[in-house]
Order: sequence, then structure tokens, then C-alpha cells
Amino acid sequence: LLLLKRGGEPVYFGDLGFESCNLIQYLEKYPSTTPIKGGENAATWMLTVSGAGSTNSGTKSFDYADAYANSPLAVECLSKIDVMNEAFSLKESSKITYDKKYPTSRTFQSIEVFKRLLKIYWRSPGYNR
Repeated sequence: LLLLKRGGEPVYFGDLGFESCNLIQYLEKYPSTTPIKGGENAATWMLTVSGAGSTNSGTKSFDYADAYANSPLAVECLSKIDVMNEAFSLKESSKITYDKKYPTSRTFQSIEVFKRLLKIYWRSPGYNR
């Protein structure tokens, strides 16, 4: 799950776990987090707690995005990204190349656009008055 707060800053990025247990444990370790109630929807709770939900009262001053940026979870995520970037770096021999600039001819594209326009015209009620 990638949970973003308003403005696009990450609050949580990781596995949810069974019944969102990883996310719940991560958010509940901060003292300003209201614990989840039994039977409460974890998705609604995480949005409310992080201030991204529609019931955001604005009273909480804790910055979950800043806490995530300085957490071991973020460091682990960034190291995984670095490993993937190194593993999948493109070499000249593995780059994808194409023989032509476009996958189909200009004639085929024009015919398909014309068919689509005919369908739009046929479905519009303005022409049959």
C-alpha cells in the first residue's frame, strides 16, 4: 500500500499484512495515533488517523509523512528501489527498438478514427430531428 497525505507525501509504503496488521502496528506505534477499535474498518481508520479522510478535524499536529521519511521502513524501501534500479538498468543490447515510428499505417489509423466518428454521429440524437 502507498498511503499519501494531502500534497502527495508518503505516510506509509509497505505490505499491509493479514487484515492490515502491518499498517495498524506501524501507525499505532506513534503516541498521537488513536488505536483502532474492534470491528472498525482499517481503511477508514488509516485515513482518519493520517488526516487524509473527509473527517479531518485538523487538530492533530503530528506529521506522519515526516515520521515515515525518517523511519526504517522508508530506508528499507529506498534500498529495495536502488537494488531494482541496478538490476534492471538498461544496457544497449537490451533496449527495445522498433523498425517503424508507428505500429500501424496512417491509412489504418484514419479508417479507425473514421469508424469511431461514425459511431459517435450515429449515437448522437441531434442529427435525426
